[in-house]
Amino acid sequence: MTPRRLCSMILVAAVPLAVSLSTACNQFYDLDETRLIEDNKLSCDCECAPTTAEPVVSLRVFESSDDAEQVGVVMTLRDGTLHLGQGGLRYANSKRPPRATILSATVRFNANGTDAVATSLAISAEQSSFPATFAETDDDLGGRTFGNDITWTPAAWDAGQSETDQTTPDLKSLLQPLVERPDWTDSSSLVLRFAGTGLRRATSQDALPMRAPLLEIRYTTAVLATLPICASDGVEREHGMITARSQAAECARLETTLEGLAGPCGHPSACTCAPNTVVGTSDSGACVAPCDEVLVDAACTNFDPNAFQRCLQQGGTLATCKQHVEATNAAGGTPVCVPGSALSFHAFGSRSLCEVTGTAHIRAGDREPEHDPETTGIVELLGKPCPAGGCSVHPYFDLTMEPITFSVKWSADPTFIDLSATGRGLEAAVYAGGEISYAAGGVTGSGNGRRVLDFLTHDSNLAFDARNSDPLDFGIDWTARLCDMVGSVSGLVGEDGTCSGDGTTPCRVDSPDCDAVGGPCVLPPEAEQMDVTVSLAGEIVNQPPAADAGPDRSVECTSTAGASFLLDGRASTDPDQNLALASWREGSRVGPLVASGFAAEGALGLGDSQTYVLRVIDAHGQTDEDATEVSVVDTTPPTIFCNAPPTIRPPDAPIAFHATATDVCDVAATVVSYDCFMLTKKGKRVSKLESCVVSFAGDTVSIADSGGYGDHIEWVVEAQDESGNVGRTTCGVIVAK
Repeated sequence: MTPRRLCSMILVAAVPLAVSLSTACNQFYDLDETRLIEDNKLSCDCECAPTTAEPVVSLRVFESSDDAEQVGVVMTLRDGTLHLGQGGLRYANSKRPPRATILSATVRFNANGTDAVATSLAISAEQSSFPATFAETDDDLGGRTFGNDITWTPAAWDAGQSETDQTTPDLKSLLQPLVERPDWTDSSSLVLRFAGTGLRRATSQDALPMRAPLLEIRYTTAVLATLPICASDGVEREHGMITARSQAAECARLETTLEGLAGPCGHPSACTCAPNTVVGTSDSGACVAPCDEVLVDAACTNFDPNAFQRCLQQGGTLATCKQHVEATNAAGGTPVCVPGSALSFHAFGSRSLCEVTGTAHIRAGDREPEHDPETTGIVELLGKPCPAGGCSVHPYFDLTMEPITFSVKWSADPTFIDLSATGRGLEAAVYAGGEISYAAGGVTGSGNGRRVLDFLTHDSNLAFDARNSDPLDFGIDWTARLCDMVGSVSGLVGEDGTCSGDGTTPCRVDSPDCDAVGGPCVLPPEAEQMDVTVSLAGEIVNQPPAADAGPDRSVECTSTAGASFLLDGRASTDPDQNLALASWREGSRVGPLVASGFAAEGALGLGDSQTYVLRVIDAHGQTDEDATEVSVVDTTPPTIFCNAPPTIRPPDAPIAFHATATDVCDVAATVVSYDCFMLTKKGKRVSKLESCVVSFAGDTVSIADSGGYGDHIEWVVEAQDESGNVGRTTCGVIVAK
């Protein structure tokens, strides 16, 4: 390219950068991918809430020690009946997010008796975020600290009911202060006390776990994520920077596209997006390419961050794995891209966020600024945390630097402002513990800088694209929640020059640009390299969650209709204890919604199997999914009843006995054989089949002649259910005088 002459000045810009100088008049030569700044990247803060039914905490008392009674000071645990006038309930690991707004909260009981006596109960909550389970220690319930109470005067109960009459009033006024406590986390527990007069008996966890007291809390919350996006064509700029009005319009565009993309895939999709003023706007080489539309497919296979993660962990590259996160928008929406990728690459993924500070060291040839600029920014680590090592991690960084001033022999030392740098690893790197390291050329990025040319404050703005010239290391300690970024951000010499054949045709080294006019391609004289290294450290302020849907399991049928069961995702974890949302879906990650919450009750018919997918999202919009398969089976053989007395007398014949069988799922009983014998004094068995007359058909054995005194008549009964389980028992009578 032809150099532009800028006399009596030196133009320096932010990383990555290379400059060329001459002694008479400074010349700036365009570098590889160097351009006048036209900001094309901005960041938007998006707050998204579910559009499905409100999230709900639906928990039963799970442990025997989590429901108890206290009479006087004496505690009673492990009783099948809970007397509410003196009872306590504990709901462990409730998964209510901190600072959620509770819409309603109730406890529903299963009546364990018919009670009509007038009853008045005061319900209160223990003032603790981590109350202990109950113990058989005197005054364990009464000795705790409880807050204000709510009065409940329940109507009469009929045994077996679990309806409105067995449901408490709204308890949200008791629970809202708890979730607003500074120490409340998604793993906090809740204790409720029921004290008063009268009598209401409820089924406890010890009697029937699936009829234990059920807590239901409906709440609303949202997740907040900062998304870097590429600006659309024709965005409004001033001095190369995107105007505030256009930033707002771009975030509104993102808001609409994110809602359309997230909704069909089951993510929170009631979104509000606004410009992030801390990060600001910049010119990113990764946003120069057009954002080609890729519609999300019906199964959301191209908006599947978990599949993308699995692909990387199995040794895939960014190029081979991006098929899982290449959707830019839904039909009818506007395509949105993030630097180098589609929107689905960055939305609802699995990233650790580290906020870093430190300094950058900038050197242009043998010149350095008067001081190393303070540098702040973020480092995002794409990939699930693996403190022990062995996982693939992909870093992305977005940095801003304080202004710098170079001491040069001009009328005024040049000062450069709005210095920024963004970049990413060209590929994911394997974390072996301690750090991931990128060799020279392994990191690509863009840098921006602006300088006032004269006293009239005319800005000169340039952006540059380059790679690191020396190693760049990212230190990661997920356990201690620390990270650092140390090494070269950029340092490549420009590859642009002019063809020697005519001295004017722009060219690049090792290109065919000079074939027509004659070469070689000659670089500018005295080309100098700008080296930028950083030394940054900070705290990992958020790590992604880990969903745990539990193992695949077989559930024993409880009736001919099949069985009910609990989908329990409360084993899901988040290192920051800020889990915000959870949902269960049937069949696939985009299947019908089963429940919005960590726990849900399901039911299947005998012989049916179903996959259930749990999705959890933390307060920063980071997501994880896990699946479990539930099958309802029948492995229990039928129980057979002989329905015969121990003895009969000869005059009783003829006589018949009808065997029966019971099975919780399905059953039929059949007599399959019989025997007639006597036992000698020495216990020897002697056949009496010739003297006794016995027949059998179906479930019935008929004795026409019982033979003589002391004879034993035995018959074998089998029962086989439809699942193939066989029960077998031997029935018998003795002929007595």
